Amino acid sequence: MRSNDVAEIIAIWAADHTLSRRKKAFLETVYNQFIEADGMAIPDVAGHAYASQLDLPPGSFTIQVVAALLDRLAPLPGSERRLMEVTEQLVEFDHISRGAADATYEAALYLPLAPG
Repeated sequence: MRSNDVAEIIAIWAADHTLSRRKKAFLETVYNQFIEADGMAIPDVAGHAYASQLDLPPGSFTIQVVAALLDRLAPLPGSERRLMEVTEQLVEFDHISRGAADATYEAALYLPLAPG
């Protein structure tokens, strides 16, 4: 993950709660690369301010912030949530505990989505 680029984009979103299509596409690419790495990617911890703006627990990973941000700005159809998928992968590969995942799942369920 290109953490400097991702952090910069998250900071842009935090400032005005919007992102260009190009920046959203970049975050989608980062997200997909993490999922496709199938546990080989080592995630980094997100800044507390960014995680808290998305109601994620302290200590959340940057990829979880990316997933939550994409869920908010470009929701998937139905009840699918990128945040839930990435969190489950983090549990599967022992990056987080089931308890930490449960706190994240709760945040995902109440994540406000952008108007369609």
